[in-house]
Amino acid sequence: MFYLFFLAGDYDFDHFKRIVTEILRNGEIITDSDVELEVITDGFNVSITEGGDSVKFRSEDYGLNFKYKMWFDIYSDHSNGINELMKFVGSIMTRLNGECLLESNGDTPVMIRRDNMVIVDDKGLGGAKRFPFHELRLKYQEGIIN
Repeated sequence: MFYLFFLAGDYDFDHFKRIVTEILRNGEIITDSDVELEVITDGFNVSITEGGDSVKFRSEDYGLNFKYKMWFDIYSDHSNGINELMKFVGSIMTRLNGECLLESNGDTPVMIRRDNMVIVDDKGLGGAKRFPFHELRLKYQEGIIN
């Protein structure tokens, strides 16, 4: 299963990469270039880029000005991968201001931060088990993401 996380911000890509590598200090850096950072952890693989078509389209869809995209591949054989993803996303959101959006499989929004308010919605995932939003360690409210 994969997830996309879009983030707005007025900081440069090097600063963003530095924050990510500090949070994922136990991960293995696979790629570190001017255009991409890729890190492997026990629970997921993440690739981070600046700009691109998907960033542009999500910005237009949600009326926000996203700048970065993080693509996560959650390991199916790791039972805690989604929890680790949410802890990481919560750490990013704590350290960096700005609007953000988390999508499941690149088409189902599950979380958005807009105007400093975090809205979560796991109804579109169709699972019997609730999504681990508590792992964000942030205040949030359930609602509809549009």
